[in-house]
Amino acid sequence: MALHADGGNAPYASPKTMIDVISKYRDRGLQTPFTTGILSRAGVSDGLVARTLQAFKILDLVDEEGSPTETLETLKLATTEDFPKRLAELIREAYEPIFAFANPTTDEPQLVRDAFRAYKPQGQRARMVALFYGLCEAAKIIEVNPLRTRDTSKTAKTPKGRKPKQHNIRVKKDDQQGLSHLTNHVPGPIAALMNELPKNGSWTVDEKNRFTDTFEALLNFSFKIVK
Repeated sequence: MALHADGGNAPYASPKTMIDVISKYRDRGLQTPFTTGILSRAGVSDGLVARTLQAFKILDLVDEEGSPTETLETLKLATTEDFPKRLAELIREAYEPIFAFANPTTDEPQLVRDAFRAYKPQGQRARMVALFYGLCEAAKIIEVNPLRTRDTSKTAKTPKGRKPKQHNIRVKKDDQQGLSHLTNHVPGPIAALMNELPKNGSWTVDEKNRFTDTFEALLNFSFKIVK
């Protein structure tokens, strides 16, 4: 299987989980055929196991019965140096309709997101894009994942000789240490997404759903789920 040019289902698993499972199959071997139970014992969380197995099938890594395909066996036998090249071949073939519409190395993320509009489930589009970029980065098709490197450090320039305006926000002394730890460890894309919260305190159901879908996708991409 692979993505069809006229739409259909697209994978939306966690890219970290996908690469982790492939690495375990390469380095230690996993019991086959792949099932939700096998993937669960391999460390895939219960919330990701079904979509991970589906992604392996759509990307032609396993067949409908879960048995490894020639594609997965090629990845397994590839040397460490050759692995990115073999993975890139898989990605370019599986995502051929996406590459025909957008180039992840040069085009803006919005154009890549638009390339997935024909695919289902529509509510998982943010995860589809996150998986695509994550796999492209692992395969060295792109050097840097734009979903993780959006610059959120830009601040308004302060005229020379003037001090930045201080906001009178009081924080309990007991909470200061915890807040400092939190803000220092928020990944850039999640911090950027927080800026998209409605300033007027209200939003539509569709806007809320898009925000929560994107937030969950970024969480899955930024933090590895462990048991």
